[in-house]
Parts: sequence; structure tokens; C-alpha cells
Amino acid sequence: SAQLYRVRNFLNLDTALFAGQPTIFIDGLDEQRSGRSDKSVVDDIVKKLQVLKPEKVRISCRAADWLGSTDLGAFNVYFERSGGCIVLMLEPLSVEERIDVLKSKGHPNPSAFLREAHRRELDGLIANPQTLTMLADVVEADGWPANRSRLYNKSIELLLTEPNELHQESERSHYTYEDLYEAAGEFCAGRLLADIAGISLNLVTKDSDFPSYTEFPEIDRKKGLAALNRRLFVSLPEPEVVDYCHRTIAEYVAASWLAKRVRGGLSLGRLLSLTCVDGSPSSELRGLYAWLPELLAENAAALIAGDPYAVLAYGDADALDPTARSILLSELASLTDSDPWFRYNDRSSRTVAALSGPDMEKRFRSILVDKASAFSLRTLVLDALATGTPIPSLQPLLIDIALDARAHFAERSSSLDALINVGTTGVEAAATAVRQIELSAEGIMLKARAMADMGASVWGPKDVAALIVQAAQCEEELIGGALWHLDRIVSDFELTGVLRNASIGLRQSVQ
Repeated sequence: SAQLYRVRNFLNLDTALFAGQPTIFIDGLDEQRSGRSDKSVVDDIVKKLQVLKPEKVRISCRAADWLGSTDLGAFNVYFERSGGCIVLMLEPLSVEERIDVLKSKGHPNPSAFLREAHRRELDGLIANPQTLTMLADVVEADGWPANRSRLYNKSIELLLTEPNELHQESERSHYTYEDLYEAAGEFCAGRLLADIAGISLNLVTKDSDFPSYTEFPEIDRKKGLAALNRRLFVSLPEPEVVDYCHRTIAEYVAASWLAKRVRGGLSLGRLLSLTCVDGSPSSELRGLYAWLPELLAENAAALIAGDPYAVLAYGDADALDPTARSILLSELASLTDSDPWFRYNDRSSRTVAALSGPDMEKRFRSILVDKASAFSLRTLVLDALATGTPIPSLQPLLIDIALDARAHFAERSSSLDALINVGTTGVEAAATAVRQIELSAEGIMLKARAMADMGASVWGPKDVAALIVQAAQCEEELIGGALWHLDRIVSDFELTGVLRNASIGLRQSVQ
């Protein structure tokens, strides 16, 4: 076990308080930096670790905000003297894990819920435990949301509504969600922009990290206190102090409040000066910034240009209008010129799925046809087609990519996924393409993966037998990469003993 510390607390607590703790868990690295190039917080963490000398250290932040070699280089001063390090990234929830999350909430039929979410193309919302929980709550209270923005808005409504009927008659609890949204937005915006640690419920406080709610002059005090006592905020260990319940929710409600301020007269330049450094949002404010192109649609082009990847990773591209989505794709294309590996730390499907739609057919086609398109941009488009709204007219082009032995394996594999995502005709086209793939190690690996993905409804024992024979005849060492997919086929298909033994024999011969 490990004691969990937010970055601020870890740096501020007296060294003596860490005595006897062999493992320290430091969370929220991405929430405590003033800019993408600012390493002072990392340096401060390293200095304190060198004093504490714990046996083990765990450091976490959001994947899109991990600076890769930049962060690792700064931490290596400590790690190289302490046994090295391992960098891990959380994978999306598996089907079994999604069911477990829903069961823990007492959901009566998790499997049916997940099938309906898939039918409504909300797969991106069920891959993460927080949004899965939010989705379940929203659906139970108000039906299925259309997109991620709607999900957050409805979740905030639930969190600002007093659920206890016995409390609803009290003076503090009679306010509606609409009454408190403004106050909640200002509190969250102040919390994020001013980089404070929480908000005090006392009238006066001497701790600058926890200013009193009365120091927010535009908020009616009764409404402010009522908002801070709703479920959008949670108590901290410090007496009479609260903070937001979850950062991403706070980012959305803060962005909503700031957008309203801009429409009320706050200049866009002033907003950018509050959130950006040299024209791009500071690291800890990227999540807030990402919602602004949608909430301030009239300024979407300028806002997307400031940090297109933040808009993709943290916002909701599905809620952008067609023009803004096209601009987002163009800015991502430009980003590949300066940072061709901008998706290296985050290949999640949730974000890119929202890019796909009939209105993007022409743009997607031009990117996939152009052999000079950057690898990151091509895989982004293919991942969007594989997980988002299908574009059937691109089917012939996807087949060409899948069969192109010169294309990168990831592109070919994603092309097959995109074909399968089209539906019945796409699955048939993918199966035809798989039969035509060349008999190289990479080709056999593609065949094995596609057959395992499509399953016994498309492929039969004869197909599996042919694949095993082809794999056995391939002398390239890389054929070992197909074994995992063959194992999936063996476990998922009803194979005869002969085929099962042949698969086992192939594994033994490769090993």
C-alpha cells in the first residue's frame, strides 16, 4: 500500500510526516504546472524525493499531459540512483471491468446497458470508470445523452440538485440547479485559474491556499454556500474546506461560466491571457480550455489553433459543428509538422471517434490518398473511422490500404477495423481482403488478428486450418507476433483436436 499525496501537499508537508512510509504515491502532476516547458515543479519533487529516499515512488498524471522524455529526463536524476523506473499507461476498461463497475453501482442489467451504449455509438463514454459512472447516473435520471457535452451538463445538473427530500425544505437546499450553476462555475473557474487548493466555508480565513467563499464578490453568499454544500464539491481533510468532486467536471462547469462571461463583455484576449502562455493553454488548464471551442463556437477557429490536441483529447469534437471539426483536423495536420508523434502517449479511441462523420468524407479521403501524410495523422483518421461514425463510401480505399504490403502494420490493421465498423457489407469486404493478404509474417499476423476479431460467424475451421498451415510455412522470425491472435482463435472457436494440436505445435516450433 502507498500513501496518496497531491503534488501540492507532497511539496508543502513537513519532511518528518513522511517517516516510515516505504512507498509514496504522488498524484496530479498535470494539475500543478504553469506551462508545458516549466519543469520547476518536477525539480522540486525530485529534490524532496532525494531527501526522503522512499523505497518506491508512484507518480501519475493524465496521459496526454505526460511530457514523455522531457518529464522522464527530469526525474531520471532521482530514478537512476534508485533502481530505475517503468512508465505505464492505463488501458480502457475491458467488458468485464465495465460490468463490474455497473454492478458496484447496483445496476440491474449491466450487459444490456453496455449493448445500448454501443448501439448509440457512445463507446467512448464506457471505456473510463468516471464517465461510465456518470453515464449510468444520467441515463437513470434523464435518459441517454447525445454526446459527451450533454453527459457532462446533465451530470452537473444531478450534482447540483439536492437528492435528499428531507433536506429540500431547509433554507440552503431549496435552490434549484439553475440557481446554483452560476456560483458553481465561478468557484470552479477561480479554483482552476488561481491555482488554489480549495475553498473555505468560513467567513474569514488566513490560509491563501483556501480562500473563503466570501472572497468571490460576484456570488450571492447564500447561493454560494448552498452550491459548495452540493455533491459537485467534496470535503477535504482540512476543517471546513471543500474542493471540486472531480477535475474534469470542474473544467466543464468553469469553461461554461467563462464562455458566458465572454458573451457578457469579457474580451477573448483577456480570457486567453488567463488561460494561455505564449498562445497555448498552460498544462494544468488544457482540460478547461478544450471545452471553449464548443462553448464559444463563434471563436472556435482561434481557440482550436491554440491547442488542437487538447480539444481532441479533453473536449468533445462530436459537439463541434462541421466547420469547426474540419478546422480541428486541419490544425491536427499542421501539428504533425512540428510534433509528428503527438498521439504517442494516448491512442485512445474515445477522443478520435468523434471526428468521424459524413461531413468529413472529403477531408479523410485526401489524407489517406496522400502518401506524404504524416503517420500520426493517417492513423488518427483510420482510428476515427474504426471507432466513430462509419463512412461507407471510403470502403474501397480502406481495402487498398489493408492490402498494401508497403503500408505500416498499424494502418493496415486499423483499415480492417474501419471496414468491420461499417457493418455487414464492411465485414464481408474485410473478409475478402483478408483472404488476399500476402503470406508474409506481417500478413499472417494481420490475418490472425482480423479472424480473431471477426470470430466464428465469419470464419470456420477450414479457414483456421489454412492460417495455421500458412503460419507454419512462414520462416520469418516475426511470425511469433501472430501467436497471440492464434491463441484467441483457439479459445474462441470450436476447433477439432487436430487443429488445436496443430496450433500448439506451431507455438512450440517457434519457441
